[in-house]
Amino acid sequence: MQNRMPGAALIWLSVFLFACSNSVVRVLVDLGQQNPVDGRNPISFCNVLCAGNISALVAVLIVFRRQITPRRFHELPGSAWITAALLAIATAVIAPWLLFTAIQETMVMNVILVSQIEPPLMLLLCCLLYGERVSVLSWAGAVVCVSGVVLSVMLSGGGGIMVGKGEIYAALAATLFAVSTVFARPRLENLPLGILMTVRYVLGTIFFFALAISTRGPCTLST
Repeated sequence: MQNRMPGAALIWLSVFLFACSNSVVRVLVDLGQQNPVDGRNPISFCNVLCAGNISALVAVLIVFRRQITPRRFHELPGSAWITAALLAIATAVIAPWLLFTAIQETMVMNVILVSQIEPPLMLLLCCLLYGERVSVLSWAGAVVCVSGVVLSVMLSGGGGIMVGKGEIYAALAATLFAVSTVFARPRLENLPLGILMTVRYVLGTIFFFALAISTRGPCTLST
């Protein structure tokens, strides 16, 4: 008997976690605003994203413990290391910072809606760059998705156009996720997922830890 969780259950669990993440971050930001430390919000993007990367890294090390071995790391060519590092910087540093800033600037619902442009954009890029065939229904779904995002955001202010900094940051984050993933895919086809995720979260943790220490002092992560 298999002890593994079924693939469909993992997909639903990931959807649930992704759906909760932005709302949880917004709650943390609001709590920080209500309980300032030295006159400032203790919940900064530095410590939130550093803690998030550490938590994700622990989960990756547990799930992919059989893949993550010293031998696997030594076998990686230099080009794979460079691509993995660039992908990590884009998806674990820049894009999360854009999303965090977006959540601070606008409603969580708008951030979630705008982020939905990522799947259609990935679909379009795969077709243009790799010539992948996509069914008419898939294209129709992508068009409906993008149209719904645009209308929902633009008309969310009682009929007025409401596209501010938050929506722009969210769109940039979704675009960066899609573009970096699609461009890196052919270069990382033979790279184990566990290795890639480890590199991503290690670099993300180091970057945000260093940024938090340099900008807010050594005690900022414990506040």
